[in-house]
Amino acid sequence: MVRFRLFSVLCAAGLMAGTLGGCASGAPDGFWARGLAGHHYTEGARRKLEGDPHAALGAWARAAEAGHAKAWYQLAHLYGSEALGPRDQAAALTYAREAAQGGFAPALHYVGASLLHGWGGLDPDPAAAEPFLRRAVAADMGRARADLGVLLLNRAGGRQDPAAWSARVEGLSLLREAVADDDPVAAWRLGAVLAEGTHVPRDPARAVALYADAMEGGEFRAALPLARRHVLGDGIAPDPAAARALLDRIERAGPGHVRVDLARALLDADDPLPFDPPRARRLLERAATEDGRVRAHVALGKLLAEGAPGVAPDPAAALSHLRTAAAAGNGEATRYVGVLLEDQGRPDAALSWFLEAAGQGHAHAAVEAARILLDRGDSASARQAVALLAGVAADHDPAALQLARVARDGAGGTLPPDPALARRWFEHVRRTGGRVAAAQATNDLARMVLRGQGGPADARAALALFHDAAAAGHAWAALELGRLYDTGVPGIAQDRQAAWHWFREAAARGVAQGHTALAKALIRDGQGPEAIRQAFAHFERAAAEGHAWALVEAGRAAERGAAGQPGDPAVARAWYERALAEGVDAAPGALASLHERGLGVPRDDARALALYHQGARAGNAWATYKVGAFVAEGRGTPADPDAARAWLTAARADGVDQAADMLGRLERGEVGPFGPATGSGPRLRIEVRPAGF
Repeated sequence: MVRFRLFSVLCAAGLMAGTLGGCASGAPDGFWARGLAGHHYTEGARRKLEGDPHAALGAWARAAEAGHAKAWYQLAHLYGSEALGPRDQAAALTYAREAAQGGFAPALHYVGASLLHGWGGLDPDPAAAEPFLRRAVAADMGRARADLGVLLLNRAGGRQDPAAWSARVEGLSLLREAVADDDPVAAWRLGAVLAEGTHVPRDPARAVALYADAMEGGEFRAALPLARRHVLGDGIAPDPAAARALLDRIERAGPGHVRVDLARALLDADDPLPFDPPRARRLLERAATEDGRVRAHVALGKLLAEGAPGVAPDPAAALSHLRTAAAAGNGEATRYVGVLLEDQGRPDAALSWFLEAAGQGHAHAAVEAARILLDRGDSASARQAVALLAGVAADHDPAALQLARVARDGAGGTLPPDPALARRWFEHVRRTGGRVAAAQATNDLARMVLRGQGGPADARAALALFHDAAAAGHAWAALELGRLYDTGVPGIAQDRQAAWHWFREAAARGVAQGHTALAKALIRDGQGPEAIRQAFAHFERAAAEGHAWALVEAGRAAERGAAGQPGDPAVARAWYERALAEGVDAAPGALASLHERGLGVPRDDARALALYHQGARAGNAWATYKVGAFVAEGRGTPADPDAARAWLTAARADGVDQAADMLGRLERGEVGPFGPATGSGPRLRIEVRPAGF
């Protein structure tokens, strides 16, 4: 069937016109085609050397139709490169499978490597790759040993079970055999294993030697890790000049895909290689124009869209490169066009690009599309978002986490929460996800278990989950542990020493709230001026790291006094005013309270009401209650029971218990000059805002 389709396509393109009988019979004449197969194959090789890949395609297609296995293999290479235009790895894999059917060892290796590494944007499929690679190794295809070795080492991962050990031993043996046969790819791969130390103890000196051997054998992919070793002095004396020479060699003579890898490294500020955006741009432009590398168009488009030191943003050129890559089926380029459109305030246009990228198999684009759909707030969009996430969540951690959170929280009133489903997705990521995603899922699951969402509440189980998440590096889990130990809950004894440890750990991991928690602990448990100094230093650190609420907490501590020291309303006011400038919704109410009580400032109900009203408009429930109480009592403004009732009802809905009590007093006529809001006749309507507010 594959052969007939290829024959039909080539006939339609006029590439079979030179064969005996051409396309007139509707199928190639097997006898004559077989007789000419060798001639056609040789013609294709000649045309390829002459730089005419389309003519080579026609000749090799004629040979392939006659059953020439190597011709199918050459067709796979044409479609798997960018010689004919945009890379078509799916077609390449199809033709390579045809060549592999007859046991042609290079084709067996090509199919296995393509499936293993996910060439051309295909999804990696190690399980499908393994039988092809094993057949290639059995056929003495030397380079297949390196790929099969990598497959087995990836399977072993960091596990220590018997199956993992077996895979690890076989994988290392295959790589070493290939290195002994002077396979430069195997030398590069084994060098990486020894540099990382995942499967064997680290041996950076041996890794350097293997990288150097790989380079001598023409494997340019070894140049980058070797240059990094020279920069870091890892396994070899530091030698920046040698590193620069390797980078120059890549730029001068390296293949396009390695030049793209070098450019990406030069754009990564965390890479040991020097940060050099102008050189990266030069490399990418060459790889894009001379080699037609789609990845180069993607990276260049991003660089020109965002700009970098020495590279001015060029939105038009960026979009041109990204569209070129998107037209070639690159999902990341398609997704990034969506990102640019969303940054321009065009979410609907961005959504169409995200959906297209998701259709191209880009899982993260599905997450981006789902986010925009969920923001729309209608049930149809929410269902579409959930369908997108569910379609990729099994193999994509961010999608699974997002789907779990939608299930936990619901979707803006359009989809009800399903906490049991949320737990299952968090468990899925916890078991199968990468280290960072698994730690995040474990932390979220711990919160659900602690609160009894989707199952019974179990503080001990939640504590164990938080410990697991914290051990995996999740900073917020450390804060959660501190809070649990600080207060204690049924099943978990209060342990202030443990709480202090975990608050310090959270702060050290960059969680600003950890500093706030440390400050509050010092305020509560410390004594003397030094405790006060340390506490307010932590409040300052928390605010500097983005936790503006710490400013309110600092004001409260200053107002009330702490660590055996008296309060100071003037200092408290300064902290509250800083919080107000940062937009903290509780800050207006805190300042209002000082004016209401005359602490550090003259008592002024009108000013207090103005500040409470500011806090209420910012969404603070307590300030909303205070506005209602002031208006009910006629403080700072003439009393207005109807207006008071509206404010108090809103505060009660937000959970302020005092609002319900005040509403009851209002209805009983215990506050305000008007009594219950019953009867008929005109009522006095008072502007809630004080004059000048």
